[in-house]
Amino acid sequence: MPFEIGTALVTAGMSAATQAAAASFAVGVDVAIAAAAGTATTAYGTYASGQQQKANMAYNAKIAEQQARREELAAGYEAGLIAEKGRRLKATQRTLYAKAGLTGAGTPLLVLQDTATKIRQDILMTGWGGQQRAGYYRSQAGLSLMQGRSAAKAGLIGAGSSLLSGGSDVFYRYKQMKP
Repeated sequence: MPFEIGTALVTAGMSAATQAAAASFAVGVDVAIAAAAGTATTAYGTYASGQQQKANMAYNAKIAEQQARREELAAGYEAGLIAEKGRRLKATQRTLYAKAGLTGAGTPLLVLQDTATKIRQDILMTGWGGQQRAGYYRSQAGLSLMQGRSAAKAGLIGAGSSLLSGGSDVFYRYKQMKP
């Protein structure tokens, strides 16, 4: 609309051929401006998309880190329960040996040592399992952060590519308008 009014004011008093050329030029300028605006919009959208993906991946990484911590806490709690059950089992074994009149030497001692060893193994395996699960979630967090950085870079490169391509198109259209 602004170019139509401006074209009407400028073309007043011109020959029909000159008026047609001026009107064609104004339409060409309108097309070039629209192409430039479209290019800028596309470039910004590409950039913003990359930044949003980066933010989403950072959020995923934070959730994965929290899950890793929960896995460690759960494994610690489970190991504590195993240790408590183990203490009760060994106390029960000692009580039963005492009721049977057996001393803490020989076979009863070997059984108590074996029980203690198995309890320690269960505690260690529980902790190890928790560390393995936590490690998985931490690696997922690292992967999410890496993917987020890549998405942000891709958005920036895509925006630059859109600007270069669109700028080339606008320049080509401008060159076509010149008499």
